[in-house]
Amino acid sequence: MNTNWTFVVLAPVLGVAVACPARCGAQPPGPFLPDPARVLERLFGPGAPEDEQALAEVKVSPKEQAELGRAAVQAYFDRLRSAQVRVLSRGRDVEYLRKLAETVRPRMANARNCPPLKLYLIDAEWFEARSFPEGTLVFSRGMLEMAGSEAAVVGMIGHELSHLDHQHHSVRLRRMKLAQTQLAATREGSFQQAFAAGTSLARLWTRPFRPEDESQADADGARWAYEAGYDPREFSQLIATAAKQQPKIPLPPFLRSHPISADRVEALDGQYVELQKQDPKPELYIGRDNLRRRVPRADGAR
Repeated sequence: MNTNWTFVVLAPVLGVAVACPARCGAQPPGPFLPDPARVLERLFGPGAPEDEQALAEVKVSPKEQAELGRAAVQAYFDRLRSAQVRVLSRGRDVEYLRKLAETVRPRMANARNCPPLKLYLIDAEWFEARSFPEGTLVFSRGMLEMAGSEAAVVGMIGHELSHLDHQHHSVRLRRMKLAQTQLAATREGSFQQAFAAGTSLARLWTRPFRPEDESQADADGARWAYEAGYDPREFSQLIATAAKQQPKIPLPPFLRSHPISADRVEALDGQYVELQKQDPKPELYIGRDNLRRRVPRADGAR
């Protein structure tokens, strides 16, 4: 019997992910759905050291990463368009975001290896900020409205560039390659062998970014903003504001793919204190008028 054990293992999770929009009413197409990997951890337990070791041994080429990124971007845009959400690649807002991204980019440790950036804006009122492994950055009009200042936008752009800098996206591709290898090896095996492989894969399968990856991206976004002379407390406030927009669905800790927002804000506030100790900056730029006019500080606006 040629059973697809991936489907057997993931079927309960797909039920959780698909059912939410119908219950929640009109919601953004995806940003705040429960994380399937967290559900799987609940079902099968936390990841074992051997799982992470196996994952670390999987190699990902730049070509594979670019191909994954292009496929992910296309699927994401198709999903938005099916929900009748416009995706913009030009205009004043896009150009503003592009200029800010190119201002932050040189601060990346691996800036030379980062692919050329492609900026898009989705015409939606909810908060959205995403990056894809081939250099695509996507933000929403809602994020710009919530930000309230250029300093906040710079911090958020830095957060997404940090994911590219540390290649956090490649974890997903390594999971996919490991899944293919393990399931192929057990295709002719026993039920017990297939289920053992499936439970291992379940712990590694679909989590977009680990909480520690998000914390690292937060820290980079705030630090790069500070080094550029911006007030990173504006970025912290943006995270707090965005959290209030999330659907009012009580989620237990195992369903959260990001650190709890209050903890993220607290960590960023503590980082600000440390940055001031290490490199005191009595005057930090906020740039509310810059954001309102969509003119970066580098272009001379105040």
